[in-house]
Amino acid sequence: VYVLVTLARHEETATKRFRETVRALPQIIAADEVTGDVDALLMIVARDVAELQGVLVRLSTRGGATRLVTLLRLGELKPSAPLPLSPGAAVRSR
Repeated sequence: VYVLVTLARHEETATKRFRETVRALPQIIAADEVTGDVDALLMIVARDVAELQGVLVRLSTRGGATRLVTLLRLGELKPSAPLPLSPGAAVRSR
């Protein structure tokens, strides 16, 4: 499950608390701070809906999240590629 997170506050202590909460939850297997309408993008794994709900509650109560949007991953469109891309991997226009 992908989760888009919007924080209630953006001061240093609130951001630090959110980062600590994310790092403490083993169900969060990837997390990135992003720009735009949301503050973070998380990838969460859970055994069931109750476990996912527990993670979301903890992000809201201890992590300072004011808005959480969950997105269910249906399938992979393209596998992850290693970085940096080699010069030969550039898309060529015709």
